[in-house]
Amino acid sequence: RNLTFAIIGAGPTGIEFAAELRDFVEQDGPKYYPNLLKYVRIKVIEASSTVLAPFDKSLQEEAIAQMQRHVQVKDPDVQRLLPEQFQLVELLLESSVKEVTEKTILLNNGKEIDYGLSVWAAGNGPLPLTLQIVDLLGEEQSAEQNIARGRIITDAWMRA
Repeated sequence: RNLTFAIIGAGPTGIEFAAELRDFVEQDGPKYYPNLLKYVRIKVIEASSTVLAPFDKSLQEEAIAQMQRHVQVKDPDVQRLLPEQFQLVELLLESSVKEVTEKTILLNNGKEIDYGLSVWAAGNGPLPLTLQIVDLLGEEQSAEQNIARGRIITDAWMRA
């Protein structure tokens, strides 16, 4: 549990943090912590169905591929210490966070994740006033809320 890193939010900040942490674990972990490496887990938790939602689909796919690629450890002795199907990063998409406690993250689907370090990179929720405006503006605004997530959609001339 102590070596499980939970990153909540898979936007630019969350994915960048997860990638840097993955690089550290792959490059420096074998040198300093070869016997602990097999216990390290990075869990990226995202409420939407993809990572880097505001970006182009090709960037999203590349980020997912990089997060899920096989761990590359140069030292064959350390590589032998890892389980055969070792997966360092787990992407938990369509998994919104209900509660974060001192040791556990509870997801809305009922799943609990034990962690040692949690990083909140998901931003904040919308103000109640903004949600009221979205409701008042009607179906066009409501239909886009899976991407907008509590923000008001505007056109090129900033009209709602």
